[in-house]
Amino acid sequence: MGNPRNFIATQARHLARAPAGEFQAEHHRRHFLHHPDGRCLANDAQRLASLENLLSLFPAMGEIGSLGTNSSRHPGHGPPRSWKKKAPTAAIIDSQSVRTASQSGVRGYDAGKKITGRKRHVLVDTLGNILALKVTTADVQDRDGAKLLLNVLTMAFGWLMLIWADGGYAGKLIEHVAEIPRHRRVKLEIVKRSDDVKGFKVVPKRWIVERTFGWLIQSRRLIRDHEAKIEHSEAMIYLSMSKRMLSRITR
Repeated sequence: MGNPRNFIATQARHLARAPAGEFQAEHHRRHFLHHPDGRCLANDAQRLASLENLLSLFPAMGEIGSLGTNSSRHPGHGPPRSWKKKAPTAAIIDSQSVRTASQSGVRGYDAGKKITGRKRHVLVDTLGNILALKVTTADVQDRDGAKLLLNVLTMAFGWLMLIWADGGYAGKLIEHVAEIPRHRRVKLEIVKRSDDVKGFKVVPKRWIVERTFGWLIQSRRLIRDHEAKIEHSEAMIYLSMSKRMLSRITR
């Protein structure tokens, strides 16, 4: 197929030359993205290639990292929030273990959750949007996965100063985060559940990342990890989150 980037550029030029209303869908209201002139961009995007070409393009996009590369450049995207900074100053980190399907690929066993599969380590802002993502085997500890995930802080999110986490991230990771070489130091704050509380209790700040995990599970393909490669797993998560963010923008 050649270079995926050249393929996308060629198809985009073809899309720009086509008449605006040529491919308007009969049931366009079902799609989540619309142009101001009433044209359905979701249907127009179907002209980029046949289903076979799109499926063959997807692995290459996951491997070259073209999905999710703009998450650090445009962290303020979403519904207007006049009281929010465009760049995030605080974030929440957590992980989620999911079972893998019967496909080939690496996997591990999470003894705590009793799950054989992979673990999703995510860093989200206070709106629940994913800032950084790292998928590992399920046997990787939360603290070790966090070190891999937070390497992005050396090059992005310069305004970030505070990260909330649960008790699983306590220990030497706090010092590791404080020593990350960057202009503004980052503090890792552990938000613990009170021992005096019995039953269910919403823990401040930590519920935000749990809501994000709930959003991901609404995409049926993400209920389990069906991808053979970890890069493809990360790409599917970025696609699911991009769809949700686009639907919020177009409200």
